[in-house]
Amino acid sequence: MGTSIPADAKRFRMAIVPATVFIFIGGFVLGHAIGISSILIKHGLDINWIAVLKIVLFSTPPLLLFAFVGAWVISLLFSSYVSSSGIHGYSFWGMRRFLNWTEIIQVRRFKLGNLVYLRLYSGVDSRVIWFPLLQSPPIGFREEIRKFAPPNCPILNHLN
Repeated sequence: MGTSIPADAKRFRMAIVPATVFIFIGGFVLGHAIGISSILIKHGLDINWIAVLKIVLFSTPPLLLFAFVGAWVISLLFSSYVSSSGIHGYSFWGMRRFLNWTEIIQVRRFKLGNLVYLRLYSGVDSRVIWFPLLQSPPIGFREEIRKFAPPNCPILNHLN
């Protein structure tokens, strides 16, 4: 389980633009693939392609709005914290987790589309923190980690 977040911890949120792009493209491709394939199953190739194009065009603005709001909510609800004691992040299932700097034994980069995460592995138990690398503000985030991470911490190898 996580510990309480210290008062000196700096809060970082996932950058909204990359998350919006990911949600929008995923929703666009998946939603329209399902929609168009269901139309093809029902009507075969004898369909009005102009109507399908209109559906795609009219569904795009609400989908973009949904993607932006979804990314904003995710950014607000799943903030990460960096402090002198360690990193406060989340497990894969969304549970808040804490790793002390000295507990981090391995860091793996995970890329999902345009979203880049660091998976931080604990040497004490089986805890893993999924830590978004695209934090806002990016320079402050990297500086904060460099300020507190010990020199041999594997997370330093993944900062640009």
